[in-house]
Amino acid sequence: MTVDELCSILGERKRLVGVGRWTKVHAQLRLTAAVEVDGATLPGITFMAATNFARPDEAVALQLKAEIKQKPRPFARVDWRGSPHGNLTHHCARMKYIDAGRTHFHDTNLHRHIGFDELFLGRLNLPVAAPITPEPTTYQDLLALSADLLHIDNLTSISIPPWQPPTFFI
Repeated sequence: MTVDELCSILGERKRLVGVGRWTKVHAQLRLTAAVEVDGATLPGITFMAATNFARPDEAVALQLKAEIKQKPRPFARVDWRGSPHGNLTHHCARMKYIDAGRTHFHDTNLHRHIGFDELFLGRLNLPVAAPITPEPTTYQDLLALSADLLHIDNLTSISIPPWQPPTFFI
């Protein structure tokens, strides 16, 4: 698989199939699904949504992953109200020093100039991100925007995470 092939997969109209339930994994909630194009499931390509169990409407990641060297690695990701992303490494090329803020899109196409092995077998984790403005105000708005960015027709049908914010007793 090449970065160009992953860019092509990102650009295809897709659907999620076999959408699982939100599952708690340590401090995270995760939901996964297979991905299909034109009725055929894409082998080695999955969708994963993740968020912090105790932080409603914050730190949500919606990503497409490819099986690379027997490990699922993200190749496109939308981060909503997550950690700030400053595009600070030399890998960011024309996006260097552009503050992508807490809500941003790690578009596969922004990574074409990085070698495949360096991008996916090292520690880069999609170093380039474009800011998303205006920021989606609700989880449903996030799904609608991400459906367009990731080209997933039925993304808006996934359920709201069962967040459980901490309760404080006085």
